[in-house]
Amino acid sequence: MIVLSIVYVNFFSEESWLDREVKRLCAIDGGIKVYETVKLLAEKFTKGEFILIPYRKTAKLSDKYSLDY
Repeated sequence: MIVLSIVYVNFFSEESWLDREVKRLCAIDGGIKVYETVKLLAEKFTKGEFILIPYRKTAKLSDKYSLDY
């Protein structure tokens, strides 16, 4: 009974289903992964609407966000 409940939790929980769905969709779209979607503050944009986010290699510890390619 315990083994069946572990199998059920691993394969049928919503989180694991979403993980499998993301992997399936990423395989279709060429393997693009979205790690986290965040709302940016207005101060992160210039007047020309460019986004001011540093690359991970040059980011400071005080930076909340960084780009990683």
